[in-house]
Amino acid sequence: MRARKPFSNGSSQWLLAALLALGISWLGFGRESPASEGRPAIPDCPREEMLDAAQREACRCEGAEIALLDVGQGSAAAFRSQAGELVLVDAGDGGAGDRILQQLGRWGARRIDLWVFTHYDVDHLAGHAEASAGRDRVWPSDDDLEVGVYWDRGELARPSTQAVEGYLERSAARRREVTAGDAWRGGGVQVEVVARGAATAREENARGLALCIELGGWRIFAPGDLPADESLRAASRCGPVDLWLVNHHGARDGISAALVSRLDPRWSFISAGHQNSHCHPRPSSLAALWGRRVWISAAAGHGPDAGCEAVAAQLDGPHRFAAGRAHVCLGRGG
Repeated sequence: MRARKPFSNGSSQWLLAALLALGISWLGFGRESPASEGRPAIPDCPREEMLDAAQREACRCEGAEIALLDVGQGSAAAFRSQAGELVLVDAGDGGAGDRILQQLGRWGARRIDLWVFTHYDVDHLAGHAEASAGRDRVWPSDDDLEVGVYWDRGELARPSTQAVEGYLERSAARRREVTAGDAWRGGGVQVEVVARGAATAREENARGLALCIELGGWRIFAPGDLPADESLRAASRCGPVDLWLVNHHGARDGISAALVSRLDPRWSFISAGHQNSHCHPRPSSLAALWGRRVWISAAAGHGPDAGCEAVAAQLDGPHRFAAGRAHVCLGRGG
């Protein structure tokens, strides 16, 4: 198992980078071209710290990076290796395609080497139709995204939805049904399936994939919406982890004390929609993560007219809202 790395001090790294940049500029070393003189130097992003969108825009990250996209009540995460390979996990709901294309644009990319769909619920799949068609929203056309290979759980007991039918049509020969033990390796990223739910399960959530991703020295557990009980064995094959993409948007069935203990996450990220009707994340889920570093894209139950169980009492110091997408810069040489 990967040894746990100590926490880094994000504030100190940020200050040191800024002071170093100012010192180099004052000494006259590494001066940019005359056209760029007078502009403040853009500092490197602090490594291995969670950054919100504004923080990420104020720094540069060369090499490996994780982007946890703000797709509302859904899930989509992008991973870029130091060598430039791109892996996407899920695609969010309808309307999320633009968020995916925007992130690829920030990275200057039009190719996805591996695109994994943990399961077929629309809040993880529907954004594929928009993103795969590119900016012109026409498929097929010249600006369609290039995808090396798609992974999914297979077609047995699949839902009959427009999102699923469209995905199957567009992925076609590039699709691969995967199961526990299957792995994909790029130059700087590895993705392994550590669990696949039973196709005979009653709910689509329980039929999905759980992934263990290695990138830039980090280990990430991405279990989709698998229930916590079904994730325990998979967690043993992945944990302890640096980042946990929390099961089922922080629903009651997505977290257990045993799962938290087995993963022992350095960071956790909960992707949920603002005032969503599912009441995600649940207060009991946040309580299970008490005292741990947790970022939440949005939540129900934190306004006067939320209609859900209040979560405020379970938000402690290390818990915070991401204010949009979240990033982790792993940089070069990780």
